[in-house]
Amino acid sequence: MTNMQNKQQANKHFKNVPKSATPSPDIFSFKKHSMDYFTVDGVMLRTGYQEPKYWYILCIKELLDNAVDFLWKYYRGYKDTSIAAHITLSDSLLHIKIKNTNSRNIPVFQHPELIFNPEMRYGSKQDLKTISRGMLGDALKQILAFGYVIIHSKDDGAAFTNEQWDKPLIIRCNGKEIHVRIFVDMSNQIIKIQIRK
Repeated sequence: MTNMQNKQQANKHFKNVPKSATPSPDIFSFKKHSMDYFTVDGVMLRTGYQEPKYWYILCIKELLDNAVDFLWKYYRGYKDTSIAAHITLSDSLLHIKIKNTNSRNIPVFQHPELIFNPEMRYGSKQDLKTISRGMLGDALKQILAFGYVIIHSKDDGAAFTNEQWDKPLIIRCNGKEIHVRIFVDMSNQIIKIQIRK
């Protein structure tokens, strides 16, 4: 059969089908992968944790992993290394501070605009062939996004609210302080990262 005969045969078949049984055309939409950092479903997909209470533990784990990885890489065999964790909880804020030693002042967080770019993965572990902590190199982006995700975790999509998380993620290293904030425009799928050094 030719293509024309195939189409005629298909059309003849659908003429006898009641209109209610005719399949309606699919409606397609799109969502950027980077938006997965900022939705409950995206966080569950990316982390495997279904309940927000485990997201807090994930933040602590990932920050500790980063500190351990740093000391393991640059200070293996040194005796004067340490990691300290300070965690406080108030009615509206969980404050996590992880601190590790860096007596040789090895430069870290040199490219925060790349580290926090949700469109890409960036980190020193991208080409590793072994399983290790923090292998994906995107934990800090997810930690930055958690505040926004949690304040919108009960949204059903009908409210069209644009509430933003206004607290910065603060990094202190090499004698400087970096403040990182996000602005999420969910309807237009735009993420703006503000970095103040």
